[in-house]
Amino acid sequence: MALLIDGMLNALEALKAQDSGVMDVSHGEGVDLTAKLEVARQEIIIEIEALLRRAGCGSVEQVAVTPALSRWHLLLTLAMTYRDAYFSQLNDRYKERWKAYEAESQAAGRRVMEDGIGLVRNPLTRPVELKAETEPGILAETTYWVKTSWVGVDGVESEASEGVCVPADWPHTLRVGQGAEPVPAAAVGWNVYAGTAPGNETLQNSAPIQLGTEWVHTTGALTEGRMPTAGQDAEYHCSRRRLMRRG
Repeated sequence: MALLIDGMLNALEALKAQDSGVMDVSHGEGVDLTAKLEVARQEIIIEIEALLRRAGCGSVEQVAVTPALSRWHLLLTLAMTYRDAYFSQLNDRYKERWKAYEAESQAAGRRVMEDGIGLVRNPLTRPVELKAETEPGILAETTYWVKTSWVGVDGVESEASEGVCVPADWPHTLRVGQGAEPVPAAAVGWNVYAGTAPGNETLQNSAPIQLGTEWVHTTGALTEGRMPTAGQDAEYHCSRRRLMRRG
């Protein structure tokens, strides 16, 4: 899964899948759902940081997004959305949904805190920058979509970056490298994923690419490798139960 600090707990599609009317409410009442997703994430970070600090068992940079944590975030975002809609129009229908989602989000948050926050030992943050460009070569005209990820020891991999569109005229060579962002301390290499349409990017390198070097595609078709992974899974958990035992 992604890391909490990567900011990818839920997308707008997840809100719509949970509540089919939320998009209409957003448009009708002027509620920015993208902003609400981030506000809810920051609220959860505050709660988790407090628990980790008291329990002394990790940092927020190590927190993995588990299904339970994602569910908490989804319900909290919906509660915040309907709360804002209610105070905009004082519509009791919005109030009922606000209170219902608030109760569900509180219950989901308690479950996460009691069952445990998932953490990884060596976090690999999601890449936010990559360099993808063309130069003279022999490849035919096409359009590429490119993503990258960090690789740690034993092949552990971060969530892949956002896809970058690279139009390429004939004749060309495709060159991909990491951006100027700091390399995570746990990274020992990186992977490149490429395809000719968004969502079909596949792994192009047979082994992790050395840090500080580029990947270059000069001839033939792209490799039909595997799709990007979902990122790091939790390796251990920190919960309120641990804090209670320490007390």
